[in-house]
Amino acid sequence: MSKQARTILFYLLVFIFIIITPMVLFYSEGYRFDFETKKIIETGGFYIKTNPEEVNISINDKIKKTTSNFSRNVLIQDLTPKTYNIKISKDGYFSWEKNLEITEKKVSEVDVTLFKDSYEKKLINENILNLFEIKDGFIIEKETGYYYYNPENNKEELITEVINWNDVQILKNELLFQKNGIYYTKTEEIEVNGQYNFQKDNLDNLYYLIDDNLYKNNKIIKTKIDLYGLNNNTIYYFRDGFLYRENAKLITNEFLFAENKFYELIFSNDLIFLNENNEKLYLLKDEMFEKIITLNNCFEYSEWDGKILINTGNEIWAYFSKETYYPEFIQKDTLKLIARFQNKIRDLHFINDKYYLFEKDDKLIVSEFDYRDKINIFTIANNSESSKTFFNYDNKNIYIFEDNNLYAINKILP
Repeated sequence: MSKQARTILFYLLVFIFIIITPMVLFYSEGYRFDFETKKIIETGGFYIKTNPEEVNISINDKIKKTTSNFSRNVLIQDLTPKTYNIKISKDGYFSWEKNLEITEKKVSEVDVTLFKDSYEKKLINENILNLFEIKDGFIIEKETGYYYYNPENNKEELITEVINWNDVQILKNELLFQKNGIYYTKTEEIEVNGQYNFQKDNLDNLYYLIDDNLYKNNKIIKTKIDLYGLNNNTIYYFRDGFLYRENAKLITNEFLFAENKFYELIFSNDLIFLNENNEKLYLLKDEMFEKIITLNNCFEYSEWDGKILINTGNEIWAYFSKETYYPEFIQKDTLKLIARFQNKIRDLHFINDKYYLFEKDDKLIVSEFDYRDKINIFTIANNSESSKTFFNYDNKNIYIFEDNNLYAINKILP
């Protein structure tokens, strides 16, 4: 090769180096040229958390990753900003699928639990007349009496035989019986007729309201009371339309109680709600009660880490009592519609921060909380339309009271 040719080759390589090196650096930093918009853009990605292990993750119908026993989290990078179809699947489980958008310089989080496509619904107790949930199990009523029942060890413990009680109520884990105008607990008798909003605090003190008088352990402690509630052993009560905590007034505007309507104070995540006859839900804000939602003659709620799910019949709303960052950033004090159905739903329970459980028609359904794009819902059991469902947060079991029998679906979560 001549000297002139070597010189030309040298300068050509230098020129290529000068051109290619910035392009390589440019690419490695996540920059791309978008031929559609004719602009330089930055890429983004997905950070995907999965349960159980060994699931397949595909992006736009191409297998990208398969998780392992050691790592269930996957980071997929260098995606140009647009909408991608994500599918997460495993044999024996319902698949999860959603269309999510990538924006520049942002990694979007996806947190997915796959649920089995078949669960065993096991009979664990039968011939039950009525059932009440308590800590560590249930109080069940049978023809022979009332029993404590712990599903973990399948043990029944007789509380009392049935002797024609007129009324039975549950106060925490204790029964309150009425016969001939007298209520009986383990330690005391109360000579009143009817139901008077009996409650117990964590110190086992008994409260009830009779003729505008609030009693504690059979002694009057407050007078001229319209409504009361207990929260962390503290008494809250309405008098003359104003809410008090002990003796401190909490609202500045009088709340007007309508005649012949039911009212209930509800305490959740340091918030105070007022349920009016399952028609309206109020929230205490800025020293006054503000209506936040119409209840449509149905009110159920479930809470988890500052989020409160509210069932208003055929809709599920979420109230965010503090800032949250999943599935997206939501400011505190935000009410958001999560799901709407044609038919009524019931028995609403958070099962963790990302999923909740409810019954609709004759189906037991698990739904994700991630409302981006379509919501993935999974039918995990068939029940009767009169069944009642409970969820145990400790052992992750679902209990179903149906047709006088109690069933269990064990360990719904990994």
